[in-house]
This record gives sequence, C-alpha cells and structure tokens, in this order.
Amino acid sequence: MSCLDIQLVAPAIHNVNTQCHEKHGISALAGLVVLSVTASSPLINVTKTHVRMIQVIRPTTDSKNNRRTLCPSFCMIEKSPQPGSTIERTIRDVALPTFSNGGFEIYPRRIVSEFPFHFDLPTNIPGTTKTPLGTISYEIEVKATTSQHGTFTQRRSVELNRQMILSEPTKTQHHLYFQKSNTIRGMTLSQNSTPRSGPRISFTATIRTHWETAPADRETELCHLVVRELRWQAEEVIKIMSKSTSPDEKYSVCERQLVRKLCDGHTKGYWGYGCNPYVKQSYGLEFEGKGEEKPAICIPFAFTIPKRALAVDDIDLAAYEIGVDGADQTPNCGHPEKYPFFSAGKVTKGITVHHQLKIELVTGEDVFHKGTRKLVERKRLRTIVCPAIPLSVCEVSL
Repeated sequence: MSCLDIQLVAPAIHNVNTQCHEKHGISALAGLVVLSVTASSPLINVTKTHVRMIQVIRPTTDSKNNRRTLCPSFCMIEKSPQPGSTIERTIRDVALPTFSNGGFEIYPRRIVSEFPFHFDLPTNIPGTTKTPLGTISYEIEVKATTSQHGTFTQRRSVELNRQMILSEPTKTQHHLYFQKSNTIRGMTLSQNSTPRSGPRISFTATIRTHWETAPADRETELCHLVVRELRWQAEEVIKIMSKSTSPDEKYSVCERQLVRKLCDGHTKGYWGYGCNPYVKQSYGLEFEGKGEEKPAICIPFAFTIPKRALAVDDIDLAAYEIGVDGADQTPNCGHPEKYPFFSAGKVTKGITVHHQLKIELVTGEDVFHKGTRKLVERKRLRTIVCPAIPLSVCEVSL
C-alpha cells in the first residue's frame, strides 16, 4: 500500500500592511500544495483536499495576577475552557480540486500534482504575539482525504506581522478634566504618530488652570501658579477575555489580567504664564467655546520604550469578529464558518492588549514682589495624579 505524500509550500513570515487604526482591509497570503504517490498507485482516490489558516491561542498556566472582571457591552459566560488549554480557530478554509479532475504529471517513479491556493486575511486580526499571559500563533494546514487510505495531514507555522502604514502625520488627543482640583482645570494630551524605529514617542501636554495669578498675603506681593515636573509611566495591559454567542448574555468575562510597566521617567522645568518673571518657555493658546482663546501651559515630553520591554501591538476584542469581507460582523447561523470567533453554543477566548500612560503633575505657587519682581516665597509643591490615558505603540512604517 503506497502512502500519499503532501508538501506544503507557504511563506514562513507574512506581513500584513494596513492604515493605522483602520479596521477594514484584506491581505492576500498565497501558497502551494504538492500531492504525490508512487507511480504504481494513481492519485484518483483523493476525494477531498482542504487548506485552512488556523489561529492558535495558548494561555499560560501561571495563576499569578489572575483577576475575573465583568466587562459591559460584550457577553457574559457561564463556562469556559480550562486555564492553559490550547484554542484553535479556523480563520480561513479553502477547498482545492481533486485528482479526478486531472492536472497531475507522471514522472518515472511518482505521480505529482500541484494546487496553488490563497487566503484573503483581514488586516486587523492579531499578529503573531507573545505575552506573559499567553501566545497567539498561526499555522497553515492541508488535509487530503482519500477513498481507500484515510486522511493525510500536514501543518506548518507562519509568522504574521502587522505593519501600520502612516500616509500623513497625525495626532491623537485625549482630554482630561479635574473637578476636585483648585489649580488644574483640565489637560489635553496630544501624541504625535512616530515610527517605533524612530528616535522617540513624543507628546505635548496642554494644561489649563483655574487661575494664573492670585493675591498673596501681603498687598505688595503676587502669587503665580507654576508646574515644576511632569512624571510619566507607560504600561501594557494584557487580558484573556471569554465570550459567548447567546443573545441573552450581554457581558464578556476578563478571566485574567496583567498590567506591566514598560518604562517610566520625568521631565523637570519651570512652566507657567508670561507674567511670571522666571518663565522662559513660551506658553500656548487654547481655543475654548466660541473661538475664545485662553492661555495654557504647554509641556512637550518624549520617551523611547526599550526593546527589552518587548512591547506588542494593541489587540482589541473586535479583532476576533472579522467576516470574510474583512468587515466587522455578527454571527450568521447560515454560514458559521465565516465568523471564526463565534461558535454557536460555545465559549471561546481571545487575548487583548492595550497600552496606557500614567501622568503626575507637580505644581507649585511662587510669590513675587510686585515692584522688584523678585522671588520672596516658594510654597510647598503639590502632586496631581492624572487618570490613565490610552497610549499607541503600534509599529508604523512611513
């Protein structure tokens, strides 16, 4: 009895290029399947051949930092796979022609047939990712079914790299408001889109205050509000999420969560308004309301995430909900195979990754003599802790 030989030819690394923050798009991955047997056994008995792209999620078995969290707007589950169990999800599945349709070549000792294939992969699926809570990897599998000798299978891994294409420099802005502070009214953090391979990730913190100057204890003196230091810490938030497809369940479950520090630092200076005798930096103007301009304190700062931190790109839960056309989809009972995240009556998992920036502002009040404009008193510094702000660390190719 002869054995069917399968050779799978596919790239070891596949780059997926997409616009930064773009959710729609298709990337084609091509390959070749070569089937052969000895010349004494024709290939006519191959009845079905399938090639599929498989996403493999392997959560780690480490129970440290476990945390169960209900996340509104998704789905709540009752049962989930055991921690550490491997989850395989078919991303794409294509059927190839059979040998009964011809197309094979006869050599002195073997009969060989080649079948090209390609997958249209959505550009926002997670790339090959390794995190402390688990890994995401990809494999291509070819399965040939014969009428007499059973099924023959071969797999090979493929590394999927996501690259963000930035056509124009853009800025991402986040607005914060401080309702309980009697000094800082709000802050806008603007992140400039820069390549990861570039020198630094740069920001500008635009700070709006309740006041610029205030009367001091003595009539001859004036109190000035200043910012002396900005501290920052970049963090990576990794979660293992579970999700069900039941229409009666409106939540997903965060089974495990890990927050790890990527880097931190600070920038010191003396920032304030133009009426302050010691202020050397120029202050900016912030538009408010109906085109009204008000002074604001602008603090530029930048940092580099070290390579040893092994930061990975953001992965959203929506990245597991991609249909054949690359658009966001919901389950379709008629074609469940088109929606790899969903499986009727089952619970599945996904690894999500997000990044955040924590900032602390150190403020002070300096008292100057109105006539001589000399510093006469420096009041105790205060630290204002800001809420965590989303941070983009996606790899960008210009």
